[in-house]
Amino acid sequence: MNKLDHVSGKEVKSPETEMKASPVPTSIFLKKGARPKICLQIYGRDLETARKFAFHGLITGTLTPIIARTFLYYFFLEKKFVLTEDWKPHGIKIGDQGDSISISEVLDISTEITVKDGPECTRTEEDDFWIAISCAAVYRVAHSNVKGDYRQKVWKTCMASIAANFPGSDRPTITQPQNLTPFSSDVQTPYLLSAIDMIMCRFPRHPMSRIRVGTQMWRWKNCDILFTIQYISRQLGLNNNENLVAWCKHTGACNEFRRLAESEEDTDPEGYVPYTRGMQLSPMSVLSSTANPDIHLWAHTMGVLLHRDRSINARDLAGSDHATIFECALFTVYALINSMHADFQICFVSAESEYSVKDLNKKMRENLAKLSQVDDSAPPEFRQPREKDRCSWWAWYNDQGGAAVAKKWAKAELRKITNVRRGTVGEWLSTYKL
Repeated sequence: MNKLDHVSGKEVKSPETEMKASPVPTSIFLKKGARPKICLQIYGRDLETARKFAFHGLITGTLTPIIARTFLYYFFLEKKFVLTEDWKPHGIKIGDQGDSISISEVLDISTEITVKDGPECTRTEEDDFWIAISCAAVYRVAHSNVKGDYRQKVWKTCMASIAANFPGSDRPTITQPQNLTPFSSDVQTPYLLSAIDMIMCRFPRHPMSRIRVGTQMWRWKNCDILFTIQYISRQLGLNNNENLVAWCKHTGACNEFRRLAESEEDTDPEGYVPYTRGMQLSPMSVLSSTANPDIHLWAHTMGVLLHRDRSINARDLAGSDHATIFECALFTVYALINSMHADFQICFVSAESEYSVKDLNKKMRENLAKLSQVDDSAPPEFRQPREKDRCSWWAWYNDQGGAAVAKKWAKAELRKITNVRRGTVGEWLSTYKL
């Protein structure tokens, strides 16, 4: 996967290389090879009218979902992209190599048109692309998972991207709509934004791929278990998801991993699967945390023990076997943070400190040395393993008193967890009795 950051503090970018498992049963949304169907309510019958409404709405802060939807629809309706290879996601054929495709090949679109004359506007087709990006950006802000200041950061990021991509233009200042609720509750436009992103993912070097500054959020939306797995893997110094799975000793979490990995028939990251949420293809993505509660809790328990804010504030999903999951998570995190291995990447000092990289590495090793608790004077069979070998660690943890040592460490770490929010993994662990 590509590098990801958490939605509560930084931008989340869609992965280009995902787990093998991202299954959504195609029978849910693809009947006899049919494309997802949507009826769009729009204003006017052409792009010129749509441009008038969209431009006026953007500069006055009066943009509405139907105006944004109308412009995006007419702007992309005639845009054609030539396939360099066959595009045949599981269950449907979109096009063969050499075919020209548009959003009409991805979605089965019908329209309900309300004829209106737009306000006076002197803008031309040369302005259409930045208007389209701006309309998409409004939806990105409206669907940001965190309100308040973070939404403003997202808006500034989008505006900075537009300014960088259209330097020297006479583009006026764009005003963010004050009421974003209609955009966050709109169920029609996400179909369109998802289809646009689905196409542009296949043409990453095309000039129009810049639209993804506003559409990429729909790729793998509500598939947060992917991001959780990658995030925790990175925090534990593991190179890929497969390594994390290998360290999982919890039966429920292993079963969830297995279900994801074995669903190859309905798995296709180049098809509709990543856009389950935007295209309303299924009530709940099988890659959501809700559908994988044991993986979610196991991974974020490790994150809390590492004092990671993302995990501390993660939802505590009911129904999981908390005690057993804690034992398995403690084993994994303790073994990995104490494995003195060349590719180990955890740093226990603040990322905001002014240490140099050399100092950070030195401090990391000092902290690891304090945590290792290796007693060279003890008989070999009771010494804590030094290598990242899960069999040796499992034997030490279960048969050589390692569990008691790990719990002593965990108790000290959990005492440091304060100011937790209700209903979170952090709250559960801060009150957990070891």
